[in-house]
Amino acid sequence: MLLCLATPVYAQAPGRADPAPISTEVFFRPGDVPSTGAFVAPVVQHSPPPRFPPDSVPADTPVEMLLSMDIGLEGEVTNVDILRSTRNRDLDRAALAALQQWRFTPALSEGMAVRSRMGVKVVFGMREPVVPIP
Repeated sequence: MLLCLATPVYAQAPGRADPAPISTEVFFRPGDVPSTGAFVAPVVQHSPPPRFPPDSVPADTPVEMLLSMDIGLEGEVTNVDILRSTRNRDLDRAALAALQQWRFTPALSEGMAVRSRMGVKVVFGMREPVVPIP
């Protein structure tokens, strides 16, 4: 696996004054990169982080998921697949929604824009439960 971007971000968790950590790592897996010709990897231009869903159950430990995304000729994300789920539907949906908004400078092969595929690891950090104030 070739890691090409690690972006720790902090998203505001509902009911908390401090942000809850969410990190993303973008990488290539074997077979994602063409084996012939000069290849220039896509470059992230816009990558909003997933947001903690308001009703998500707080995690005792960080929760990780793996996804695969296809990037089109104009740098748009054309498809996102879950390779390994968090087993929390709300977190999975939050990650899918965020990745569909990402934009790239497209990959180049022999100087021409080409479609590409990249892997993404998303880690939702721990957060404390929201306790209502009476």
